[in-house]
Amino acid sequence: MPRRSLSHDTRILLMTLAAGLPGTLITLLLFWLGDYTPKVQWTITVLVLAVYFGFAFASRQRVVIPLQTLSNLLAALREGDSSIRARISRPDDPLGEVLLEANILAETLRQQRLGEVEATALLSKVMEEIDVAVFAFDADRRLALVNRAGERLLDRPVERLRGAMADELATMRDHSGAVAADPVSALAALLAPDGRLSKQCAFCYELRLHRARGYGALKAILEILAEEEGLTLTEISLRLQRTPGSAKDYLSWLQDVDLVTSRQKRYSFTDPLLRVWVRLHCRTSAPSEDDLAREVHRYAFPRLPQQEPRLPKEPEAAYALAATSASATGLIEID
Repeated sequence: MPRRSLSHDTRILLMTLAAGLPGTLITLLLFWLGDYTPKVQWTITVLVLAVYFGFAFASRQRVVIPLQTLSNLLAALREGDSSIRARISRPDDPLGEVLLEANILAETLRQQRLGEVEATALLSKVMEEIDVAVFAFDADRRLALVNRAGERLLDRPVERLRGAMADELATMRDHSGAVAADPVSALAALLAPDGRLSKQCAFCYELRLHRARGYGALKAILEILAEEEGLTLTEISLRLQRTPGSAKDYLSWLQDVDLVTSRQKRYSFTDPLLRVWVRLHCRTSAPSEDDLAREVHRYAFPRLPQQEPRLPKEPEAAYALAATSASATGLIEID
């Protein structure tokens, strides 16, 4: 069997006993070998041994108690409790420095934990407010965080979604009823005034316009291109009632923020879907359901895969009968 080593407190006790053993033995020998009565000898012996062992065990406790305090403090930090502090009698001795550093570590961890809690609360608040589905996965590709938009997208509560694998979420998405069977109707719902895609287009539209100069004129040019694309610089300047030079400057600013593109000196929207949004929402009155359906159908119909028309089934029996008649008589009669 391997030899077990002595514990730290036992070593301290044995070293203390070894340090005081020579003096204790000499003292007892002097009293027992001297001319003293037995009563004095026994009294001195008991007194010396009591003091000897008392101070030895007291020295052991002076080492053990601070170490136990430090151990409890570190265990509390490991469990996430950073409110416990060690009492420091003298901060200028080695033991006081160790306990002081432990208290500083506990305070640092407490501040970091409070910062993490505040950041998590802020992130959760932002995620709940935005109308975009957000999914956060851990290292094992399991869902760790999802917002309300993600719950609505998958049509399941967060309790059932948390811990699911990414592949399982894809299966839920395929079998959920969040997306309408008709893609045109689904796009119309997203481009409605309170739709998710409409809000994203509005955010992108305003953000890019504010990054360029000349908000009013740029907005007027975009409304002109929304009504009719493929216009030249001269046509835009006439409708804008500005000189071609100033209109060219405005168009170059719109190109810098990727709102407008130019092909063969004709200008159009970089994003066709944003053009649909401008036609619907950049006017004095809100679009009606008919306007929404008409614009979305005009945008989506050329982009959807068209089914080839089915040809009527050929009358094979009639052809076979006609071939038989032709081979027999050489003539085909048609009524």
